[in-house]
Amino acid sequence: MPRRFDFISPGVSIREIDQSELSAQTNDPGILIIGTAPQGPANKPVKVKNLEDFYRVFGRPISGKGSTSTDVWRDGNQQATTYGMYAAQAWLASETSGVTFYRLLGSDQETAKQGGSYVKAGWSTGYAASRTATSVATAYGLFVMPSGAAGQVLTGSLAAVIYSTGSSWALSGAVVDGTNNQGANTLITSLATGGKPNTFALVNSGSGGETKFVVHFDRSQKDGYIRNVLNCNPQKMDTTNFGGTAQTYFLGETFEEAASRVVLDKNSGSAGQQYGILVPLSDGTRHYSKRQIEATAGKTGWFINRNPSPSGSYADYNAATASKLFRLVSLHEGEWFQQNYGVRIDNIRIGTQAKPTSTFSLVIVNANGEEVERFDSCNLNESSADFIGKKIGDQYTTFDQTTKKLKLYGEYSNKSDYVRVEMASDWKAGISDKRMVPFGVWGPAKPNSIIMQSGSAAAADPDGGTKVIAKKADDGVFDMGHTGSASMFSHLYLAGTKIRLEWPSLKLTDQNSNAGGNYTKDYVLGVRHMLDADSRPKKELWFSPDYKDIVRALPDFADIHTDGDYTEISWIFSLDEIIQDSNDSSKYYYESGSQAGGTAYTAKSGSGALLTEGIKQFNAPFFGGFDGLDVRNVDPFSVANGTNANQDATKHYAYYSVTKALDIIKDKDLLEYDLISMPGLVNSTLTLDMIRIAEERADTLAIVDLDSGYKKSYDNNGTEDLGSKATVIADAVARDLDTSYAAAYYPNVRVRDTANSAGDVTVLPASVAAIGAIGFSEANSQGPWFAPAGFNRGGIGVLGGSAGPRVVGTLEHLTKQDRDDLYEENINPIARFPSIGEIVIFGQKTLQQNESALDRINVRRLMIYLKREIGRVANTILFDQNLRTTWTRFSGRATKILDDVKSRFGISEYKLVLDETTTTADLVDRNIMYAKIFIKPARAIEFIALDFVITRSGVEF
Repeated sequence: MPRRFDFISPGVSIREIDQSELSAQTNDPGILIIGTAPQGPANKPVKVKNLEDFYRVFGRPISGKGSTSTDVWRDGNQQATTYGMYAAQAWLASETSGVTFYRLLGSDQETAKQGGSYVKAGWSTGYAASRTATSVATAYGLFVMPSGAAGQVLTGSLAAVIYSTGSSWALSGAVVDGTNNQGANTLITSLATGGKPNTFALVNSGSGGETKFVVHFDRSQKDGYIRNVLNCNPQKMDTTNFGGTAQTYFLGETFEEAASRVVLDKNSGSAGQQYGILVPLSDGTRHYSKRQIEATAGKTGWFINRNPSPSGSYADYNAATASKLFRLVSLHEGEWFQQNYGVRIDNIRIGTQAKPTSTFSLVIVNANGEEVERFDSCNLNESSADFIGKKIGDQYTTFDQTTKKLKLYGEYSNKSDYVRVEMASDWKAGISDKRMVPFGVWGPAKPNSIIMQSGSAAAADPDGGTKVIAKKADDGVFDMGHTGSASMFSHLYLAGTKIRLEWPSLKLTDQNSNAGGNYTKDYVLGVRHMLDADSRPKKELWFSPDYKDIVRALPDFADIHTDGDYTEISWIFSLDEIIQDSNDSSKYYYESGSQAGGTAYTAKSGSGALLTEGIKQFNAPFFGGFDGLDVRNVDPFSVANGTNANQDATKHYAYYSVTKALDIIKDKDLLEYDLISMPGLVNSTLTLDMIRIAEERADTLAIVDLDSGYKKSYDNNGTEDLGSKATVIADAVARDLDTSYAAAYYPNVRVRDTANSAGDVTVLPASVAAIGAIGFSEANSQGPWFAPAGFNRGGIGVLGGSAGPRVVGTLEHLTKQDRDDLYEENINPIARFPSIGEIVIFGQKTLQQNESALDRINVRRLMIYLKREIGRVANTILFDQNLRTTWTRFSGRATKILDDVKSRFGISEYKLVLDETTTTADLVDRNIMYAKIFIKPARAIEFIALDFVITRSGVEF
């Protein structure tokens, strides 16, 4: 082909011509799996191409058996086996095609959740104030504060939250007026014994009597540290999980960094010099113990503009009224993302007169401040190619419960793997500062602070509780009553003293917050939440583990992202409020109000001068993400909880969450896949819904689990129930399934997962083993039309590559008669042959009852393949002229596919008819092209008959 050469001056033209380009490969749809995972995008299908990507997005499978964590609240749920993840791992290890994974989190059916009997997403321990300890249900907050004298205002910070149902809590010790007492709403002096500040005696009263716990908040001293003393596992509140006597409480949030600030107070540095008060966190209507919220993505606060006023015009500056620019929203719903990632703004450059558009870099970082994703030269000019919305993306989907479809919002496709951009209303309305640039950020909201003071009235009614949740419209001062009652809700006081109770906030790089002094230019300012700041990396966001508790979603009466009736923004950080240390000009720190006070660096010299000085980066957190699951359930989606026969989508959030997933993935135009499964799902209605989807789409095979009676120990009062062949056959007979678009297997398998749980053995559903075998067969055969069974292609010794879990056994050894009984009911046996050390899929039936070629998996998958591939060819001629030339073009391309399958042993013979006998004149007039394709599928050998004939010696062969 001629090429024009534009030589302007003498030179040499060197060309590179690439003729090595490979032809486009067929996009194999792969498998769609529904299941739980510790991280990743949720309640939407996400395609991953390989095992490495799967681990990066969703994490590694959890066996449940290898977890040694007793702090489920902080460390997350490591007790439930993630069946779907094991299936995905087994499939991807074969490197056949990708996996579309749908991570389940909690969603609510909007209409049903208005009813009182509907079990909403999230959790609640309830609220009941009572004089009887065993009838109490609430969240108790333990506030600690420096000691003081009568007449002072004492500021207490929340140090711990205990969620209790069926027992009451009290502080025991010396009341500040010198007497000994025990109660809630009682100001108690910390214990002087033990030598640890903030040491208190907590007393739990229930049906078993009183139990005293002596605790402190210094996590460096394991003995007595509150999280090592109290139960931190919400799952122990339900006997279904572990059996035995359930706990009546669990320790939720603790705020060690806030408690340490109390100790640093000049009046309160030693043991016995702090006060504590334990109060129910409720106002009688709104309760801190109520977290009935759907799965939500974490967000940053609003990033705000610089102060555009010139140097000297700062007196009326207020960070709260600075123009909001944008915020980031995690693409990973739930709590995990905000606990592991933050964001940094750096390389801020203010625009010039000639080029007024300011620029900045946006960096997604992990907890150590290490970069995982970077976008440089971002700006806030929408007409620019570097506009932040274009560079990062702003699209998101929501599920329309009326149309039962996902709807896409946003203008710019997502380029980030982690976040999307949400522009603020201030920016949308227009900001006069043409050099706008992110200079600060809003922090999380927290419940309003309140003041409690002593009064002269009689003690309040114990059943009325204490007003600790306050509206801004209230005066914020509440009567503590007077000394008198020693009951659980007694109201004792320090005469003439007011107590201010505050919720903790994230630590900023303020003055003296760093152990080694203020911060040099190489530190990242903003959020730096840690106890031993100077010893940590200079870009680190947090180290103190209570960071996880501060960024959690608030109860459902409050929004952690909103300055609302019941909340106040904990802080608004801005580089406009950075002060240069007067004692060391190489160091800097943040001080709220310093801009208006005229002491901030930019108030003296302007924002450009601060950037020139090298202060041009700050960290910001994500917060408010929520899983929408009941933390008291090991597996919220198991038959013991949300998907049992007594539930449906109008009764329970977990059941609805599964039906929502099925509604989303049924759309053929949205998703392609040729296998579908939700391992471990045995609810007959939901598995039938999955099968109906496969039938209606007619392009996928459902791998389902029948109910064998198997129950994990955490679903059966602490005892594992292995199930039986008789139970699974009875379930198959009762359901009377008849379809070629589904297959079932038995029994479950035991695996040893050395990669995740130090060699502990766990049980996986039969469907996981089947998916592993199908993936192995497809990877080691010439197509999906080979039977995934037998010793060559049905072996399941390893699920998930060479390092994956080893299958070490089945829950039931099947004899030849057992296998026959299962096969008669179209259940494919998983057979163990101890004599040769093999565990093998020993059947490949679909659930079709009538005998035909389609009652075998290999034939059904052959037909799915042919319909998909030839269907793609048909799509290319839609709206072309209905003429013989078009028919010839279609026939030629379809024949190539059929010849290819024949050459790879998928079919033995075929015939394609497309002429006037099929596409008649009448069909042409109706704009229809009609072809017939006759095929003879290659059948798998399942039965072998061998006759050994013994002859006489004289017979010749």
